[in-house]
Amino acid sequence: MKLSIRKSYFLTILGLLAMGTPVLAGPSLYVDSLKVDGSQSECLENFKVDLLRAGFDRDLIVPTTYTDKSGKKVQDGWEADSSDENITVGVECDSRNGIGAVAVSGSNAERTYKMYGKVFDIIFKK
Repeated sequence: MKLSIRKSYFLTILGLLAMGTPVLAGPSLYVDSLKVDGSQSECLENFKVDLLRAGFDRDLIVPTTYTDKSGKKVQDGWEADSSDENITVGVECDSRNGIGAVAVSGSNAERTYKMYGKVFDIIFKK
């Protein structure tokens, strides 16, 4: 029996699905922003406390920086990796403009969304 390429391809996919082959999904990213008050150091400290409350290990929370026009390194946020979920959270403060940003990314969509919900509840529902 001679099959066309299209039918052969379809039967191959059907066979793989019948065998229970997992489908791999790409990474997920959730981003939000909020109004922040106070100084840059107050904003950074508040975000660090929030990350600790969300369950991130103190040793896995690292500062993020940029170089300003004068060449000075300035801290603008924190990045935290979860020790067991393969999820990264980034938070940034721009106290001069009163803006904070939160990003949660991970390779598993369900766990990433769950962590986003947890971080969102801690940061946004104070």
